Amino acid sequence: MTAGYTVRPPTPADHGRWRELNAAYAAFYQAEQAEQAEQTEQAAATVWSWLSDPHHEVNALLAVTPAGRVVALAHYRTFARPLTASTGCYLDDLYVEPPVRGTGVVDALLAELRLLAQRNGWSVVRWITAHDNDRARGQVRPGRHSHRLDHLRHNLRRPTCSLSSAHCTTARSCSA
Repeated sequence: MTAGYTVRPPTPADHGRWRELNAAYAAFYQAEQAEQAEQTEQAAATVWSWLSDPHHEVNALLAVTPAGRVVALAHYRTFARPLTASTGCYLDDLYVEPPVRGTGVVDALLAELRLLAQRNGWSVVRWITAHDNDRARGQVRPGRHSHRLDHLRHNLRRPTCSLSSAHCTTARSCSA
């Protein structure tokens, strides 16, 4: 427990509250980001099924107040690091309900991820924060929780092709 918050994995009883927080997180990205993070009911059900499967790579942590209210979520997964022959942890999503931002919730979630990294031998816990998300950048400011890398992120565009991948035999058949 840190700053009065308990951090733990979700349980089946958390589904409804997780869904509310996840929908709020997706809505934030729909409003703020060029990449649309459309969160359909089907997508949410898929993610919840991943979180409910102990063998799936995607995991979650929830931050809970002393009164038992779930107020934040973090989705994470491990990844191989070939250059260092090690395994790292990637923090995909971090969302804190607005009324409790700045109260130590992020500290509690990152402290738990740090413990998981130590227990599991992960060489790094990595995440991306939008350059213009000042609130998030202030919460995870370099020196307090992290150090900033000067790497750029790139997303390979999905090909647009009228043929299924099984029928697509040449790069000229599709446009990127």
